[in-house]
Amino acid sequence: MDQNKFHLEYKEMLKIDYTKNYFEIIFNNCNRIFEYIYLYNFEYGSLKYKNGKKETHKWETEDEAKKESYLNKHYPIICLNGLVNDKETENKIIEENIKYIKTLKLSKNESALINMAVKCLRNTI
Repeated sequence: MDQNKFHLEYKEMLKIDYTKNYFEIIFNNCNRIFEYIYLYNFEYGSLKYKNGKKETHKWETEDEAKKESYLNKHYPIICLNGLVNDKETENKIIEENIKYIKTLKLSKNESALINMAVKCLRNTI
């Protein structure tokens, strides 16, 4: 990766091949902008920031999964919904990742960059 970019990635596993929380950042130090921020939580969904735009996806409920087809009614598969405008879900994803990040031993630079990323997410409409 470019020397002027910082890439941070943290993953909390529940068990092998099953992620509980995931936090990834790519920060361009020359332009002082975040090129990419991605947060995932197994319970609430995902939050992505790229090119100045934010996307939130939340897990659908069992009822939402069942209504798609007759087959899904009997064998529901829970998936991420399309784009949602849900501040509550967004905040839950952020808060769960912050709880995990606080358990890690990070440098001051890493902590500062994570705080800036969270602020960027919260200030982006």
